[in-house]
Amino acid sequence: MSIVAIIGRPNVGKSSIFNRLVGERRSIEADEPGTTRDRVFGVCAYRNKELTIIDSAGIDFSGINLDNAEIKKYMDEQINMALNQADVILFVTDAKSGITVEDEKIIDLIRKQNKPVVFCANKADHINDERNVAEWNSTGFDGVYAVSAIHNGGIEHLKSVIFDKVKSEKLKPKFSGIKVALIGRPNVGKSTLLNFVAGHSRSIVAPVAGTTRDSINEKVEFKGTAFEFVDTAGIRKRGKIVPGIERFSVLRAVKAVEESDIAILLLDATEGVKAGDAHIAGLAIELGKGLVIAVNKWDVNKIKCKMQNGFDGLTAAPKCKIEEGSIIDEDDVEQRTFIAELRDSFAFIPWAPVIFISAIDGKNCHKLLDRVRVIAKNRKLKLEQEILDQIPKIAKEKQPRLSLIYSLNQLDTDMPNFELVVNKPDSWHFSDLRMMENVIRAHEPYEGTPIKITLTPYAKSQPR
Repeated sequence: MSIVAIIGRPNVGKSSIFNRLVGERRSIEADEPGTTRDRVFGVCAYRNKELTIIDSAGIDFSGINLDNAEIKKYMDEQINMALNQADVILFVTDAKSGITVEDEKIIDLIRKQNKPVVFCANKADHINDERNVAEWNSTGFDGVYAVSAIHNGGIEHLKSVIFDKVKSEKLKPKFSGIKVALIGRPNVGKSTLLNFVAGHSRSIVAPVAGTTRDSINEKVEFKGTAFEFVDTAGIRKRGKIVPGIERFSVLRAVKAVEESDIAILLLDATEGVKAGDAHIAGLAIELGKGLVIAVNKWDVNKIKCKMQNGFDGLTAAPKCKIEEGSIIDEDDVEQRTFIAELRDSFAFIPWAPVIFISAIDGKNCHKLLDRVRVIAKNRKLKLEQEILDQIPKIAKEKQPRLSLIYSLNQLDTDMPNFELVVNKPDSWHFSDLRMMENVIRAHEPYEGTPIKITLTPYAKSQPR
């Protein structure tokens, strides 16, 4: 698919134009310069054809809009990658300010690429702005196109110009692989894991919490299975979220989980289990998504444990149940200690497998992908009706006070979903439903996925 890279200085409205072209708010829009840091990919469709659009960080030769030199370095790398990948460059400037010294430097950079260029002047909200645009033809580009992203003015014409410059492809069918959201607190290694599975530097990786702001998508294939990974912004406790850009980033992360099939919750082994981790896991469960817990940076934590406890490790570790599907060395005392702490904090999801990984060198990352494939299959498993008919009897034996159960049926869905027909739904406590879930899982563990049980009154379940 042809690629168009949006290039320009900070705060000229590149992300607003990107969102208009792809038809949704994929990239963060804000007045603060330096909002976009990673490359954000989207698909632009026009007259039954499509191409890929890349929104990149604003080119800032001075770097005064960023307080961290390392982040600026990575942003520059992302801009260069966007330029190298592009078949066409969409150069965006500000119709109100005219061509600045920064614009002229960017124009020189673009000319060196020797690629087709579409020159777009954004924020042309008034007739005077459009007159300013007409004066810019001296730059030597093939026309200057005035648009107003905020009012959607000139966007359709801009699309037609862009599509005339590239070899666009016909619309492809909806993605049918496994959609995976990478979630967790800031700086736990989500971007490092994405870069490993993608095989190249797809997300900015820096030792600064909150580096990723947009949700970054990447499609890969592993053992014949197609995956679409989404690297999301780190999610913190609600009271610690800064209003503005961080709030939009978190909302975008939540949307990414909503649109996924499975979430990989990354924990930082060097920090242990934090209260916010359980909150983030609860978000995935509330949305009915599959879940696997990846304990990252275990190689670093192992060294840390040895330094603290001597090279023989701890003398004892709590005994804990190791669920099927977890990737853990049972002879590793530190891992068993970590698992015991984790299971205490995550008692509400004993079915979620735990895998110890090192995203920076790829240790166990392929096993993690294998586990995601298994969970995707588990979400579509259906129990035989003969087994479903036995489960209510077993539940009544465990809890005789339960109201009369008429039937248990499994509904068609993308996650295990059961309908329990009873005569007194209001008499059921949440602990009764948890017990029923445990009985179901005793027949089929449904590793890595929540299950839903809906209580239906007997009268409403009968056909009229």
